[in-house]
Amino acid sequence: MAAGGIVGAFVLGRADRVWRQGTLIAICGMLIGLFLLSTFHLPHIPIILGLQFLGGIASVGFFVPIETLLQSSVSTGYLGRVFGAFGTTSALLLLGGQGLAAVLTGRVGTVHLLDVAAGFYFLSGMVALVLIIKTEDNPCGILNEIVAE
Repeated sequence: MAAGGIVGAFVLGRADRVWRQGTLIAICGMLIGLFLLSTFHLPHIPIILGLQFLGGIASVGFFVPIETLLQSSVSTGYLGRVFGAFGTTSALLLLGGQGLAAVLTGRVGTVHLLDVAAGFYFLSGMVALVLIIKTEDNPCGILNEIVAE
């Protein structure tokens, strides 16, 4: 996945000329979900390694544009607050997910929980796609509305 991330940094560095950032977030979020789901159910190591490499590329296309949109949509005076809130929220959700996984793994099974995690990535891509459709004229419209309030 790390090698794919390095390649993704170079390949997707020019992707903003082809796709808007929101579109890239949506497509890559869905791809990460599909790659992870496939990884958890395929028994062939070479295929899994290839999917992990592609997942690394998709991860760059998912996470980097999110932070870029945050930076470009918020005035400089609020950047620290927005990134602080974003980081805190991400950490709390990660902690909650780890706690939930610790409780449910014995009852549900590891693979089923990994399937749910992959589904959340796919779902986040779908949500991003819906938000793109709603803000077709202004890709940063939702963030601008939040900051304006």
